[in-house]
Amino acid sequence: MHKYIIVILILNLLVGCGGESSDTEVPKEDLIIGEWVTSFERDGASGESYLVISDTTFYIYEVGNGGIMNEWYSGLDVDTLYRFEIGGNGGEYILDGDEMVLFYSSDETSLATITEEESGEEIYSWEITNAEPGVEFRFGYQVSEYQLILSYYSEETVFIRAN
Repeated sequence: MHKYIIVILILNLLVGCGGESSDTEVPKEDLIIGEWVTSFERDGASGESYLVISDTTFYIYEVGNGGIMNEWYSGLDVDTLYRFEIGGNGGEYILDGDEMVLFYSSDETSLATITEEESGEEIYSWEITNAEPGVEFRFGYQVSEYQLILSYYSEETVFIRAN
């Protein structure tokens, strides 16, 4: 019995004196950097939307099968994964209190591209008009080590860390 109590005391002592405190809080500015992913459905098919955030910029792209890509280009194989991206579909951002302010590219048009996800082979590309060039969007945000929640009006999108 005494050996059991001594082992518990030693473990408590080791855990209590284990070096740095785990209460160290990582700043939001550092937590938000990385690649984030969320799932979505479109026309009965499932896809993923990625949000890549660096220290000052962001970038967005989609990955899904031919059903998901029908929004952009029809006739693709539903058993193959594709990536849809728009060059310039991103811009800069700042964190302002509990808001993330996104400043989209001011380009009037951009190059949209669909590539096969595995091979990287370009399937189709076209010039696309940017809906709101140079517009600023404010999102509420909450971030932790593994989750990013963006809220816009009453809509919330939950991203999980992809990297």
